Amino acid sequence: WKSNNPIQECGQGGPGIADFDGDGKPEVYVRYHIHDGATGELLGSERCLGVNGDSFDSLAAHAPCDYSVAADLDGDGELELVGGNVAYKLDKQSKKLVDYYNRRKDGHPDGYPAVADIDLDGKPEIFVVRSNEGNTVMVFNHDGTDHWKAPIRHDVGGGGAPTIANITGDAHPEMTFAGRTGYIVFDYLGNVLWRRTTQDDSSAKTGSSVFDFDGDGKAEIVYADELFLRVYNGDDGETVYCQCNTSGTHWEYPVIADVNNDGHAEIIVSSNNSMTENCPNSLSVEKGWDKCIQGIFDKNDPSLLEGTNGVRVFSSPNRDWVNTRKVYNQHAYSVTNISDNGTVPKHQRANWNIDGLNNFRLNVQPGANYLPNLKITNVSNPYTCDNPSDAVIYFVVENVGWATAEKGITVKIYRSDTAQGEYKLLGSVQTISDIRAAQREQMTFKLPDGEKLANGTYIHIALGDDAPTQCKVDGNSVTYEPKCQVVVN
Repeated sequence: WKSNNPIQECGQGGPGIADFDGDGKPEVYVRYHIHDGATGELLGSERCLGVNGDSFDSLAAHAPCDYSVAADLDGDGELELVGGNVAYKLDKQSKKLVDYYNRRKDGHPDGYPAVADIDLDGKPEIFVVRSNEGNTVMVFNHDGTDHWKAPIRHDVGGGGAPTIANITGDAHPEMTFAGRTGYIVFDYLGNVLWRRTTQDDSSAKTGSSVFDFDGDGKAEIVYADELFLRVYNGDDGETVYCQCNTSGTHWEYPVIADVNNDGHAEIIVSSNNSMTENCPNSLSVEKGWDKCIQGIFDKNDPSLLEGTNGVRVFSSPNRDWVNTRKVYNQHAYSVTNISDNGTVPKHQRANWNIDGLNNFRLNVQPGANYLPNLKITNVSNPYTCDNPSDAVIYFVVENVGWATAEKGITVKIYRSDTAQGEYKLLGSVQTISDIRAAQREQMTFKLPDGEKLANGTYIHIALGDDAPTQCKVDGNSVTYEPKCQVVVN
């Protein structure tokens, strides 16, 4: 089906899909219009208005209502359509959107919302970036009342769709977004944690995403402006990674997903040469990246490199980024809005009430609890049959969980003469480094004096009692039967 009602012109708005009334039949929404997902029938519609009553309905370009969100703010089991200054309930019988709250009537301008529990009271708040009217940010309570006493002005100009995630490792999540001249991070009280220079004169409203690549419980920020794709450290804004990625920029942002089913996250980003055809000649040829600290550059510099275009996918060269979902279905993404198999939940769970979530525009595996999961793998024991007392046992301790396992974990090695017999402790070793998610440590154990391996004996390797709490323990030990190697001279 195709919508052709002029008042529903969506400009550059991003559509979403959700089951607003929990009847098992999803609706499609864009701006403040909700359609039947199967037929396209208009089920409810409200105008996109400025505080002075100016209409953005027929605007073909940017509008402050372009990225509305479906969320159950009041916990009644049905979703509200949430904007920057309004929230609507869908009344299918009357085919109307009914005010749940409306702060436009109080002079609050519209903007781009993100929903999460930023003060940890069990109820959602709405963080709003206002780029069309005022260059401010504001937080409302779940019922539309003021959470912050007043809007807070920012100095990065404009402002795109925000993210919410825990990027510092403290209890509360932070709010982040990109503007015309910089990327900025606020804490839950409205304090600016850090700001970094960027260049986005074309739209000044580009989005961004967040992801905990190393599984340390602190998300990194992924952002692409007119020049670069950057990954920022959440704590201090240090550039962890930077790559030339030219773009005219509109509303787009990098997406994080496991696109090749290898058990590790990838970054998917678009690029084009509609605004600039060149990149600064500061990228290391060997490494392919630098810190990009300058943030801006002279487009007439003769030393510039050729720009990029197309859809690009980046992965970790060491396969040490954590796993994530294989689905990321819409601009206003919050994990629980879509199932792993691509179906829309009949009853969308509140992201902010799920352990390991409470975020917006951050991809993660549902149920991830930010615990390590250690497995003992790759056991080998190269020794010759004529010298069984000179055996060395090699194995790997691998972290397939979601959080770092700190160094100093004891691994014990036992020996038995039968598969089911009593095991004798041979000794132990300890991990010497923190093992982050998706990383591993090679371990070595030399048989103590007087001990030897032989065919028919069994070795049992197990984590000690000082192992951390884990999401699973099924791989914490392994038993194997060593075999000697005959050396032919």
